Amino acid sequence: MDLTRIDKNMKLDTNLDLSDIVFVNIDDKPVEVLGVWRHEDIYVRVPPDVAKNTNPGVEQLATNLAGGKVRFLTDSPYVAINYTFPAIDTHYHMTRVSESGMDMYADGVFCGVFAPQNDRDGHFEGITHFRGEKKLREIIINLPPYNTINNMYIGVSKDAELKKAPEYDKRIVFYGSSINHGACASRHGNSYTATVTRKLNWDCINLGFSGSGRGETIMAEYIASLKMDIFVLDYDHNAPTPEHLAKTHKPFFEVIRKAHPELPIIMIGKPDVRNDEHSMERKQIIESTYNAAIAAGDKNVYYIDGFTLWGDVDYYNCTVDGCHPTDLGMYRMAQKVLNVINKIID
Repeated sequence: MDLTRIDKNMKLDTNLDLSDIVFVNIDDKPVEVLGVWRHEDIYVRVPPDVAKNTNPGVEQLATNLAGGKVRFLTDSPYVAINYTFPAIDTHYHMTRVSESGMDMYADGVFCGVFAPQNDRDGHFEGITHFRGEKKLREIIINLPPYNTINNMYIGVSKDAELKKAPEYDKRIVFYGSSINHGACASRHGNSYTATVTRKLNWDCINLGFSGSGRGETIMAEYIASLKMDIFVLDYDHNAPTPEHLAKTHKPFFEVIRKAHPELPIIMIGKPDVRNDEHSMERKQIIESTYNAAIAAGDKNVYYIDGFTLWGDVDYYNCTVDGCHPTDLGMYRMAQKVLNVINKIID
């Protein structure tokens, strides 16, 4: 199919030296954008009114595209991307790839990474070629977890098939801190939330907000309005004090439970725990929410002790800074969460 005959936007200026390439706007069918949506000139993952009325951090970070993905089927021998972004901001413990880059999977296998270069001119394009036979592949491109994009185009061969991927059967929603947001995985696909989602082959909404997941009622009510099959509650890290956690954790859970009486809900404690009074107090608060639900007859609530998330062997290799996970830490977290989800499914 010559897609340029359908949409003039597919004729995009490019520096890629390919005579047969055509570009498709990700907002156009059959390409899908999941986990985020367009609001005016950028993409967001939370309605602006909800973000504004939660806290300033959420208002700012709602434009970060953690959990967002572009998805489609194609038998093109390559996939290119061309996108623009407002700016790049890097933190001391993360790289451009982990903050503003994208990574791509074909049939669930990692096959390429895209990241803006040093010039920071607000534009980037890149390409990944596939080896072997020509065949229809499911392509997933994870969007920048700590950035947004203005526009994005997918480049494929003009004679290639381009089709909508099959609908996901189920969806998982995550709420929490910077660890849910994706810090500090080396790339988006290595975050524990992305790993869990990919292994399950489920849709995902990631509502992790660095430093800003504080258990506000308005956020609980928004999450309660979503369609989901499992909910992960993991904001221990961002509750400013144990007192704040105690005040908000059980009410947050109860808002979700009231709207979804049979929904499996997984509660998680923070992984960078130490056996001190402060950490133990937080642990006991989360356990008290869980125990109260069990005592009330709730059969769809689950708890993962943060003390266990990174294991005992090479514990300190699981973190960048004593707080945020490395890829190893993210992987071990994903395995713990998947173990619980598999029990739920069974």
